[in-house]
Amino acid sequence: NKLRRPPAEVIPPRHRLKLAQETAKSFAWVTVDRWGLTRRAAMDYLSVLEHVRDIWSELRKTRSIPPVRVIMVCDLSDMIQSSPKAMKAAGFEAITTCRLESFDRNARAISQQSPSWGGVGYVAEDEAMVSH
Repeated sequence: NKLRRPPAEVIPPRHRLKLAQETAKSFAWVTVDRWGLTRRAAMDYLSVLEHVRDIWSELRKTRSIPPVRVIMVCDLSDMIQSSPKAMKAAGFEAITTCRLESFDRNARAISQQSPSWGGVGYVAEDEAMVSH
């Protein structure tokens, strides 16, 4: 994969965690969870989404937090590799963003990959996302 880096160029996990924790200090609405750091292997997206949902469920028991929709924002290739049926069964949704000129092509790619993405997977034009 052209996006993979040699191990010597990768920031160690504990250092990435510290960077994320320091950055999150500036935002009351951002939290950093060590959970991903404690996994022995790479996690599939559905497992990560389930973990996020579980965190929110626990928080809602002790705080006045409205129900939350867990939505995966991802690259088109990651969305295509995910299972729309599993996402739907678990109550998750996915959004991939793109430039306006790629919107129709990406929407077609998702619907051709699986008609099951209807109501679960969405393509959003990135400028529209930023302006709203």
